[in-house]
Amino acid sequence: MTNVTQTILIVGAGSSAFDLSREIAYVGKVVYQSVRTKPGLDLRSETEKIFEKGARSVVPDNVHRVAEISQLKCPLAAKKMADAEICLVDGTLLTGVDHIIFCTGYRFYLPFLDDSQFRDETPIISDGLQLHNLHKDIFYIADPTLAFIGVQYEISTFPFFDIEAMAIASVFAGQVDLPSKLQMQQEYEHKKRLCGTGKQFHVLGWEKECLYMRELAAWIDTPELHALVSKYEARVQDVRSRQIETFKERMLQTTKFRDQSPQELKEMIERKGDEIQLALANMAT
Repeated sequence: MTNVTQTILIVGAGSSAFDLSREIAYVGKVVYQSVRTKPGLDLRSETEKIFEKGARSVVPDNVHRVAEISQLKCPLAAKKMADAEICLVDGTLLTGVDHIIFCTGYRFYLPFLDDSQFRDETPIISDGLQLHNLHKDIFYIADPTLAFIGVQYEISTFPFFDIEAMAIASVFAGQVDLPSKLQMQQEYEHKKRLCGTGKQFHVLGWEKECLYMRELAAWIDTPELHALVSKYEARVQDVRSRQIETFKERMLQTTKFRDQSPQELKEMIERKGDEIQLALANMAT
């Protein structure tokens, strides 16, 4: 368990890293968030300053964004993590770090597929950063009986999955046809030229997400899917329009706990626990 005397280093710049750094900050002394910048972009550039200014409004003052780690030096006599020295690419040296938490995402891994899928001219997996040779990020072009749901990043997850599943069901049921393999491969290569390769290949975000949904609806072309996509898009736009204010409101609510003493927090937790137990007892009767 962390405590107010400990220093934590979180590696990553995604939502999980940001949420975790904010939460840990209230029970730790110092929290560093190590982030990777784009090539040639200094951590203190105007872009990073704008991000830090926005983040600072919703995270405690003891959270600090730092550069990417270049080296971890651990003396032979070290007995704990805090004895190590952490070198950053900008020359900064961090010492006394009690814990390192990696929030660096994941790589695609498909051990259930035949090894030939990794070796032929149209592989699905290479370094695990993306899935290759998929039509619409769904159908494996070489053998479209293999389909994937939810490969993309920065989407609205389960509603998004539902719409992709409807597209797959329509194709597998023979209600719509896939383009020829040549057409699908050409479309895939065109996307690679636009998006590059790696994790970014699958990133959408709400605007591209809605465009993608409209493309699927136009292709499958059923009243049900058109209606669902229209409802989905309206909902996404509504949520996005209120997201920032809601986010800030929740962060401000969280900051109230920072001013409470450990004893006050303990009493609050015990009180909430008693309320839950009473509610469960009332339900049982």
